[in-house]
Amino acid sequence: MMQNFQFFSARSIEEGLDYLSDKEGLCKIIAGGTDLIPGLRNEDFHPDYILNVMEIEKLSGVTETDEAVRIGPTTTFTEI
Repeated sequence: MMQNFQFFSARSIEEGLDYLSDKEGLCKIIAGGTDLIPGLRNEDFHPDYILNVMEIEKLSGVTETDEAVRIGPTTTFTEI
């Protein structure tokens, strides 16, 4: 049986950090959440809070420098 949790979608890194700063208990951070429902159903984790970072624009995209290629954690396969 799935437990209750509080869900929040951050629109900026600062907003996400602010949300996390006063939380006590387990927080699961997701970017899309494809593993969320199976994990909850299988009781792999029991979060008190879920923070969605998918809407944070700074976490998306592909950037290239001379030394590396950076793929943001919320970048989609289409963007790559």
